[in-house]
Amino acid sequence: MQKTTLTSGFRFFFKGLNSSKDEIWVSIQLIVILTLILSVILYTVEHIAQPEVYNNFWESLVWSFCAYLDEHPDHFVLHDPITSVGKIMWAIISILKIALFAVPAGLVASGFSDAVAKEEEEKKLYDASVAIRKTFNRMLQSTSSYKFVPRYRSLNYLQVKTGLNVNDIVDAVNYSPDLRLVNLS
Repeated sequence: MQKTTLTSGFRFFFKGLNSSKDEIWVSIQLIVILTLILSVILYTVEHIAQPEVYNNFWESLVWSFCAYLDEHPDHFVLHDPITSVGKIMWAIISILKIALFAVPAGLVASGFSDAVAKEEEEKKLYDASVAIRKTFNRMLQSTSSYKFVPRYRSLNYLQVKTGLNVNDIVDAVNYSPDLRLVNLS
């Protein structure tokens, strides 16, 4: 039983990951583009103040991406941005560092919740279609001794016998490949 729960948990996780992969990809692209823009601004302002540290664009780009990992190359350890604009870029990059992990985690959690809800909805539709099918069991005909399967059931009859409302019956019939609605009026 525990193995089933574990595998269904992984199944829901991967369904959530799969359903949110496009949003995750867009968020990562956005963070990379923002990092590139912030690196250009950082290079522009810090090159004037610290030309020996920020001597080319690549240095500020490496500093920005390394800030996400809290790993700075050796020559950056004591040389963080010193200008006001550089410190603002540093703060924005720090916020992006949080967003780099928080946004995909939130998207996967949302996808996980959606996958669980979809699974519950499918189970509900399956159970409703089984209940509707049961109303078509063989019946004994009153005038003879043989059984027959009724061809049609009214919507009211299905509501009474299954306890489902009209929308649930219609959804279950649409879900099931062997049931269909017929207008007999």
